[in-house]
Amino acid sequence: MPASTLGAPQQRSGGSAPAAPAALVPFVRASRQHEEPFIDLTNTLGASTIAVSPQDIPAYGYLRSVLILVEGTTTSNAAAVTFAADGPFNVLSDFALTDVNGQPIVGPFSGYELMLINKYGGYARRHDPRIVEFLATTGSGGSGGSFRFLLRVPVEINPATGFGALANMNAAATYKLRFTLNTSAAPYGTAPTNPPSVRVRCWQEAWAQPAQTNLRGQQQATSPPASGTTQYWSLASYALSAGTTRVQLSRVGNLVRNLILVFRDNSNVRQDANFPDPLQFYWDSRLIFNRGMRVNKGFAAERYDLQVADGTFDQALALDAGVMPIDFTSGDDGSAGFESGNLYIPTVQSSRLEFLGTFSAGTLQVLTNDIAPLPGAGY
Repeated sequence: MPASTLGAPQQRSGGSAPAAPAALVPFVRASRQHEEPFIDLTNTLGASTIAVSPQDIPAYGYLRSVLILVEGTTTSNAAAVTFAADGPFNVLSDFALTDVNGQPIVGPFSGYELMLINKYGGYARRHDPRIVEFLATTGSGGSGGSFRFLLRVPVEINPATGFGALANMNAAATYKLRFTLNTSAAPYGTAPTNPPSVRVRCWQEAWAQPAQTNLRGQQQATSPPASGTTQYWSLASYALSAGTTRVQLSRVGNLVRNLILVFRDNSNVRQDANFPDPLQFYWDSRLIFNRGMRVNKGFAAERYDLQVADGTFDQALALDAGVMPIDFTSGDDGSAGFESGNLYIPTVQSSRLEFLGTFSAGTLQVLTNDIAPLPGAGY
């Protein structure tokens, strides 16, 4: 047979081949990003906490996240102000984003845990909240004790596709944000002469509802991929005795995207030196890793663009004392976030996720980021 005839296409009888269906315009191309404010509250901190009633998030399109800007302002200070290890972020306590049925999606926990989620959750390329819009004024100057920080409360999982953004178009059934302002002493090691006035402002980030067709008549995706898929962030605490301990995680049943471990000693102080070295992680009795502390710190530096040498903690682009991020989001380009989801750990209610290591006495806090996928998510 002549080479020129090999693989030649067969001709259809009765006319030409049917045209391929037109590609659907992707959701993030069909939609538009939207931001709008919905909270602006100011209170002066005092000896007691200040509970803020749940605030409705305005109904609009698909909810991506909530931005929260907190500004504390002091005047006439003469004290040599210092901030607590978790300050100033812990000025927020009992923080939670709840769904339309009142069930938590994010939280409840403090603003410090929310800061860790921003830093290690993989939702932005510049992860660290201490880089931009951050202020923590120490010393005896008149404004000593003033502070400012900007945090994101994540709903959307992957901003490149809109995956995880939640429908928010019913004004009669709204998502809600709740939080409590902590006592005036909580954010500080040494408090200012006069307690700060704290202003809290919030904006929702959303995707607009796309039209069925665009101006050229092309069909468009009108909802995010696997719409209704929901991610959660929750906190669990495990009391530890000194010695080799196996910790079985209680939060299972979904896809595990991130784990953030925080070790605190019996005085509630975050301790970096007391983490197990090495730490082992098991999934249904299968060893996933047996990882030394320095290896894990190296992974954190690579994946979150940390640049400050080990030994300096709780600063911009530095590690955080007593904190160990364990991500399953860095498989695509080596950095955390914007992931395909290939590394997620699937679990069911009978699954066993366990850490094994030699701990000091104290408490292990585990922030779990898990995803409940809907059909079409590919899991």
